[in-house]
Amino acid sequence: MSIEQILDVCEKYDKLLHQKNIEIIEDNDTYGNLDHIRWMLNKIIDSINDNKIDSEKFNRWLGFIQGVLWSQEIRTINEMRKDNR
Repeated sequence: MSIEQILDVCEKYDKLLHQKNIEIIEDNDTYGNLDHIRWMLNKIIDSINDNKIDSEKFNRWLGFIQGVLWSQEIRTINEMRKDNR
């Protein structure tokens, strides 16, 4: 995925979680914590906007984020496949 595509997907997921009233919390000690997922999304968005590009890290984080969204039944595999195009 290009950096632009990663940014678009992260913004889409952040908006989705915001609409579900999920706050942004850095705490990473809770399994399946959607607050932390929102924090991760915002770290990616902020890094891209600040031109601190690490596409390998962003892709790794996005894969993790998508796994959590799937496990929490927020996005399906087919929806995320379309998101990644």
